[in-house]
Amino acid sequence: MRIFKFCSIIIWWVGVDLLTKYLFFNLHYLSAFFEPTLNYGISFGLIIPRTITIIISSIFIVWFIVWYYKKNIPLRTAGLIIAWALGNLIDRVAFWSVRDFIRLWWGAVFNIADSLISIGVVFYWWSLWRSGRSVSLWLKR
Repeated sequence: MRIFKFCSIIIWWVGVDLLTKYLFFNLHYLSAFFEPTLNYGISFGLIIPRTITIIISSIFIVWFIVWYYKKNIPLRTAGLIIAWALGNLIDRVAFWSVRDFIRLWWGAVFNIADSLISIGVVFYWWSLWRSGRSVSLWLKR
């Protein structure tokens, strides 16, 4: 049952991410409120060769799934983080870039998948706080 919930979270959020990217890049009347941008770099526009970013993303996904089972990370946390990685990996394979469309006032551009990792980390910190565990003790296990 746990694996079903885990996969359901991932499939749902990857679907939402890909659907929003499709809508904002193909329905031009939405462009008045958002700014569709192809991001060829990684965080903060850092440019790394495409093949390397795909390899790094794939390794991260496998590593995180193993870490999830080993450390017993909360289900929704792991699901959101894997959905973030898969959503952007699918874009990198299909478009050789990541489709971003939400622009903040200081210039940062992101998408739903990028938001998922932030939400996943908040869920993780929340679960640590609620369980009374500290981050340093949890990492030493």
